[in-house]
Amino acid sequence: MNILITLILLFSCLSLRAKVQSYSLNYKPYSSTYLPYVKGEIVNTDHPMDNILSVMGTINGLNQEALNKSVLHKFDEIRQNLTTQEYSLVENYGDKFFDTKKYGWEGFCNRWSAANTNPIVPELIHSTSGIICDGILLSRGELKELFTALYKIDEKYVKYYGKRNYSEDMPGGKAYSIYQELGYDDLAAHTLHHQLVSNLSKNESIVIEIDSSIKVWNHPVVAMETNEEVVSFDDILKNEELFIKMPSYIYEITESNIEEDKDQVKEQIKTQESLSKLKEIEKLLISRAEKRNNKGVSSSLRKRRKLLKRIRSELTKDDGTLNIGEGYQFRSVKNTLTIALESHEFANESGETKESKAGYPYEYILIEKNGEVVDSFWLTAPRERPDNLWKPTISIDEINKDSEEIIALVDLLDLIKNNKCTKIERADEFFKSLEPLLASSVFQENWLKVEKSKFKDIIRYIPEDAYIPLEEKYGRSLEYFYKDYSDSRL
Repeated sequence: MNILITLILLFSCLSLRAKVQSYSLNYKPYSSTYLPYVKGEIVNTDHPMDNILSVMGTINGLNQEALNKSVLHKFDEIRQNLTTQEYSLVENYGDKFFDTKKYGWEGFCNRWSAANTNPIVPELIHSTSGIICDGILLSRGELKELFTALYKIDEKYVKYYGKRNYSEDMPGGKAYSIYQELGYDDLAAHTLHHQLVSNLSKNESIVIEIDSSIKVWNHPVVAMETNEEVVSFDDILKNEELFIKMPSYIYEITESNIEEDKDQVKEQIKTQESLSKLKEIEKLLISRAEKRNNKGVSSSLRKRRKLLKRIRSELTKDDGTLNIGEGYQFRSVKNTLTIALESHEFANESGETKESKAGYPYEYILIEKNGEVVDSFWLTAPRERPDNLWKPTISIDEINKDSEEIIALVDLLDLIKNNKCTKIERADEFFKSLEPLLASSVFQENWLKVEKSKFKDIIRYIPEDAYIPLEEKYGRSLEYFYKDYSDSRL
C-alpha cells in the first residue's frame, strides 16, 4: 500500500512538471513537386501517355492539340485567349525552369513553401479537381505546378531567422565542435520556439529549412506539439551534457563576510578569475563559429572544459562562493513538427502532410529570467537542427506588379476565384468525363505498356479519389501500379 501511495505521489509530481501543448493551422497546405531544374517538368512536353492523351481530345470538347503541350504552354494559351495578356512565359521564362547542370535537390521549394503561407492558394487548389478554360484542361496537379512556379517573392519581402549555410562542410570539423559543446546556433532554439508558437497561434504558416548542410529543403510548417518540463538547476548540475552547454553568465559570485579568512578570499578570487576566463572563451568561440574561423578552437575547448570542472566543483560545495543568478529558471522542450512535404505525384490527395522523419523531435533548453525567455541552448545535434526559418512579410495583393511572373500569378488566381473557367468540382466528375477514354481500346492497350517509373506522372491527370472506380473497373492492371506507389506517395 505504501509503495502504491509513493508511486501515485511521484506520478502526480511528474505530471505537474510536464506540460504538452499543441498548435496547428486550420487549413491544409498543398503537396506538389518542387519542380527540380533537372526535370523541367513545367516546360517539358515528354508525356508518358502520349497515345492515351490523343484520345482525350474527344472528351467534353477538349482542345486535343493543347493536351500534348507543357503546363506553361497551356497557361500561356489560356491567358492569351481569356485575358489581355500577350506576354509568353514559355519564351521569356521557360529556360529558367530547366537546367540539367543543376543538382537534383535544386528547384523551387522556396516558391512552393511561400505559396503555402498564403491560405488562399491551397484553399483554391482543394476547391477543384481541375479547370477547363476555353477548351484547355488544367488538372489539379497542373494548377499546383503553376502556383509553385509563379509564386515568386522578392528577398526584400522575406524575413529570415538564422542564416542559410553556403559552406560544404558546415557544420563540421572544429565549427561542429563549437555548435555541439555550446548548444549554439545562428538559429537560436528560443527564436525557433517563439516564432513557431507565435505564427501557428495566429493560423499563419512559417517555412522551415530542415537541412543544415549546403542543400536546401524548405517546408511549410503545419503543426507543432511541444512537451515541456521544468528542469531544476540541480538536475542540470548532475547532467554533464546539460552543464557543459549552460552559458556562464548565469553564475554569480556570492558575497563573502569572512574576508579575514585569507584562504577563503584566495579561493573566491580564483573562482572569480575562472568565471571571467570562461566568459571570454565562450565569447571567442561563438565569434569564431560565426566567422568560420577554426584557429585555436581545440585548445579553447580544452581550456573551457578545465575551467568548467573547477566551476562545477565550486557549485557542489556547501560553502561555495559561486551560485546561480537570481530569477533564472529552465525548461526542457521536445518539439515535434508536422510539415507539408513535396511530392512528384502531382494530383495525389492522400497524406498531403506528414510528420517529418529525420532530426525530429527538436530538443532544447529554454532559459528564463523572472518568467521571460531570455536564451536557450540546443540538445539536438548540429547536423539534425534546421538551417533557418523564414516567411514572406507581404501578401501578393500588396506586391508591386513589376514582375511578369507575379502578373501571371494574379491572372491564375483570377481565373479560379472569379469562375472565368469551368471548375471540375469533384474527382468523380473528372473520372466520369474520362469514361470514354478509359473504355477505349487505345487506353486498354497502352495502360499496361506504361513503365512503372512513369506511372507517377499519369496521376497529374487522374486525381487520387478516382482510384477506387478505376481499380474496380480495371483490377490488376491498375493495382499493379497502385500497390508499388501507395506507400511512397505523400
